[in-house]
Amino acid sequence: MTEIIFNLLRPRVKPLADPLHERAYTTARGTAIRLGDHEREMNEWRDSYQFRTGRAA
Repeated sequence: MTEIIFNLLRPRVKPLADPLHERAYTTARGTAIRLGDHEREMNEWRDSYQFRTGRAA
């Protein structure tokens, strides 16, 4: 089980040669993950609102 957790946390690609590009890539990846989480939360809220009110929002 511990090995599975370590595999999830381990980066899948080699770091980029330029540290500035690596930092930019890491920041962009984090932003994309946060935006995806936000989109899922908004979709969940919309669906639950439609269910609660019985109509399209």
